[in-house]
Amino acid sequence: MITTNKKSVQQLLDKLWQKGVQHIVISPGSRNAPMILGFTSHDKYTCLSVPDERTAAFIALGIADETKQPVALVCTSGSALLNYYPAVAEAYYRNIPLIILSADRPAYLIDQGDGQTIRQKNVFANHILYSAELNETPQSGKEEQENIDRIQAALRFSKPNMLSNGGPVHLNMPFEEPLYNSEEYQPNLKTSKTIDLTEEVSDTDIHMIKDIWNTSEKKMVLIGQMDSDPKLEESLFKISENALILSETTSNIEISGIIKNIDRLITPFTDDEKEVFRPDLLITFGGNVVSKRIKSFLRAHQPKNHIHIQKTSPPLNTYQCLTHHVEYSPSVFLEKLVRSVQKNSSDWVAHWLKLDLSRQDAHGKYMTHAPYSDLTVTQKICDLIPENSIIHLANSTPVRYAQLLNWKNGLEFKCNRGTSGIDGIVSTAIGNAIVSSKTVYLIVGDLSFFYDTNAWWHRHIPQNIKVIVINNSGGGIFRFIDGPNSTGQLENHFETHQKNSIKHIALGFDVNYLCASNLDMVEKQFKILSESDQAGILEITTPQIQNAEILKQYFKNLIH
Repeated sequence: MITTNKKSVQQLLDKLWQKGVQHIVISPGSRNAPMILGFTSHDKYTCLSVPDERTAAFIALGIADETKQPVALVCTSGSALLNYYPAVAEAYYRNIPLIILSADRPAYLIDQGDGQTIRQKNVFANHILYSAELNETPQSGKEEQENIDRIQAALRFSKPNMLSNGGPVHLNMPFEEPLYNSEEYQPNLKTSKTIDLTEEVSDTDIHMIKDIWNTSEKKMVLIGQMDSDPKLEESLFKISENALILSETTSNIEISGIIKNIDRLITPFTDDEKEVFRPDLLITFGGNVVSKRIKSFLRAHQPKNHIHIQKTSPPLNTYQCLTHHVEYSPSVFLEKLVRSVQKNSSDWVAHWLKLDLSRQDAHGKYMTHAPYSDLTVTQKICDLIPENSIIHLANSTPVRYAQLLNWKNGLEFKCNRGTSGIDGIVSTAIGNAIVSSKTVYLIVGDLSFFYDTNAWWHRHIPQNIKVIVINNSGGGIFRFIDGPNSTGQLENHFETHQKNSIKHIALGFDVNYLCASNLDMVEKQFKILSESDQAGILEITTPQIQNAEILKQYFKNLIH
């Protein structure tokens, strides 16, 4: 096999596939030619070519999130690397394994007016788990070993283990010209052994939390974003009569006896109800929580004890009342805890579950006559999406509306809640669909869709991606959050009205296009979208002005 003659790249080829890296997302360039030649000549790798580096990084994020394996990103030097940063930050806060491989000029050319040169070393310093630079042509056994050590360290930090939750890492690779020379590939088959560390829960930790649990009358468990975990669900079910368990769609928890619609429950609270709802003990785990209301509530009505269960430091102190940080995976720790704690039914839990049922009844009654809007469109999509699907929820309004609805079991929810930005949402869903055998639905607003138009600008569009664009003419969220409407600049500078055509974008990238403007049309067009064996975009137009007022009326009608 003929490959690049750059020794540092040959070392990468050996180590990455030995450690399970399969997917390489490459953006075209010249300085990164040695890596392009190396990875594309190696039959162990699946290489994708994506011209836009920002899009490429989010596609890699979607692939890594689905496969739970590191995905490598390859780019040329200069500003190309900076375009990775939004996805790097998202991966950092969600512990998604990305391996950034950036080509660079030799050190003596940096800051000397040479083309496509910036200071690339440690460029992601605030949002990276590991960063190093490789020797292009190791001149000694010592330098060869330094490269191997750095590559192995990057791989070790990228994957979840006892020392790290996993996440993005960066290897910078300076190359001298010529860049296109090749030679016969000589694989180094020596492998290093990986020691699998087991997680043993300390009896001391169990006894400490058990005592707090048993002496707390009002216990609340709040679950953030995470993947489905049957072992964890089993433990949660065992404590559901004794603790109020709150989750969201992005928690991917499917057990009875929990509350999945937090905002629906707490938004109409009276002052007296807020005080009664204050827990004595709060246990949290998982990633970011969508609900701003529960965050505000717990910061204002703090529990006596807040225990956050997280495998590695630093702990999340989202509610500004953290008293204990338990450094274990939630499933391992809770499995042992439930064997130790006292089992009894809680009137406090029963009270809030009963109120939740009342809210559910009010929700159903309102939705039967609710005017056509973002809310009713999202409800219709909720009813139509088939089981065994993956749903990507875009940030801003789609992910918030989704928290109010009753989704069927058998769905998997994903969302870029690490940074909660609107960039890269379409690209992430497409990356996920590339490696998934399921149908992937993305529910996205018009602004997020337009912001990520280059998600379609490559030749790897999978047939199982179905994008539903709820077009409310730009920035609808600013009409129902406090502040923008009182500035006098709502329409000019907060909302983003646009006359761009989603249809023309779909046609330009040869993607099936459908549209709807009422619920009957939504149902009809959704069926066509779902049954098609091609990628598709369904644009659903909703009323710009009325959406916010309809949502406000929804919350008012929850009290009956």
